[in-house]
Amino acid sequence: MFWRSFLAFWLGMAAIVAVGVALTASVAWQRVTSLDRLSPANLMQDASQLARLEGETGLRRWVQAMDRRYSALRIYLVGENGQDLLGREIPLRVRDLLDSTPESYASDALRGMAYYAAPSSPDAVRLSWWEPQSVVLPSGESLRVVFQPYDASQWDALGAWQVLVALIAIALVVTAPLCWLLARAVNKPVQGIQHAARLLAVGRLDARTPAALSGRGDALGQLSRDFDAMAERMQDFVQAHEALLRNVAHELRSPLARLQLSVELARRKDGTLDLQLDRIAREGERLDELVGNTLRLARLGGMTLPADAVDLSEIVDQVVENGRFEASARGVRIAWHVANAVPMRGDHASLESAVENILRNAIRHSRQDGLVQVSLSADADRARVEILDAGPGVPEAELARIFQPFYRVRSAVPTGGGAGLGLSIVQACARAHGGEVLAANAGGQDGQGGLRVSLVLPRRLAREGGASGRDGFAAPHQFAAEAEQPVVGQLQMVQRDAP
Repeated sequence: MFWRSFLAFWLGMAAIVAVGVALTASVAWQRVTSLDRLSPANLMQDASQLARLEGETGLRRWVQAMDRRYSALRIYLVGENGQDLLGREIPLRVRDLLDSTPESYASDALRGMAYYAAPSSPDAVRLSWWEPQSVVLPSGESLRVVFQPYDASQWDALGAWQVLVALIAIALVVTAPLCWLLARAVNKPVQGIQHAARLLAVGRLDARTPAALSGRGDALGQLSRDFDAMAERMQDFVQAHEALLRNVAHELRSPLARLQLSVELARRKDGTLDLQLDRIAREGERLDELVGNTLRLARLGGMTLPADAVDLSEIVDQVVENGRFEASARGVRIAWHVANAVPMRGDHASLESAVENILRNAIRHSRQDGLVQVSLSADADRARVEILDAGPGVPEAELARIFQPFYRVRSAVPTGGGAGLGLSIVQACARAHGGEVLAANAGGQDGQGGLRVSLVLPRRLAREGGASGRDGFAAPHQFAAEAEQPVVGQLQMVQRDAP
């Protein structure tokens, strides 16, 4: 945009100057060529006759007529007192010319001639424009005649009001289209963005700027692309929010319906009262878990980049020890060897919840007597937690859909528990920490080799020579410049909980 405006301005200025110079030169040239048919000898012949017949009055009329007719020629009649006959100010160059040319020079050359012959005459006296001449009045007073051709015309042309009006008109004609094109180049894209913004404001989440505008390479094109990216993210967020509300409402409806049924059966006060109370307690726990997971997911979505000092190895070890009780109840074994300390920056509670959800999901889907393998690896930049279950895996055709919240694999064996948000919380935690969570079948065909879920997190350790906090961790201010990872897609997470 800057270069377009810059070039438009200077092109307009160059056009105005070029046309102005051409117009001025044309006028000046026309005035100069008007002297081609004049000669100083003829002019002196006219001046001598008027001086002899009409005196000063005739010479005044003659000079004024010549000034009006030939703008490229100035004639000065200087008397013995050094003043111009018409009372005009005599230029310094004219005075210098008079002082350098004695009056007797012209008089001696013309003495004895009755008139000045035209240049075409064989007997013509050749006179120069730049040599002062003399005429004698009837009173006997001598007047010096000085011609000033050509040199004044180039400057006087700029002072003509017709030329000034023409230059102003040319400036308007040149600048008006350029300004219109420049304003249109700015206003049209802005109007396109404004129209898309108004559509977005009234709920048209699919509103986008014109494709021609977003394809531009200037600042307006960048603004258009940024607007489209913002609108797309808003659309994804709103759609995910609506999907979450629908799924939560759907998930709440089933336990509430079972609660109502159990309450109605309990009111009969028959022998199944204790059974119905136990069912009511279980459904209450399911509702509590669903609400808790939903709130946890929302909290992770608004979390800033964590900066607490944590040991990921210690977190995984605690989760594994707690998970052994559930695993033993299901007849599942857990293979885990305590790793060395893996210091990093993160939120202890959310990381513990993420690892726990992965592990419980693996235990729930592993076959009896199966082995769940837990491993932790790290390098200077990243840490990786991998959990491989002993279940049937996920069919390849459904891998793309398991990232949706509340999604359940149809072929999964119903083992109970799970509200459908476990691995969604894992994905939200990973994104809140600037990492990612990956899910892939370990091997075999049609997902028969178990599912491997990998939680990959950046460590963000203190750099050598930089400020550091306690325990060798990087100070919190070191991460202030790191971009906060938005969790817009937190609702499209990996989920493999049982129905």
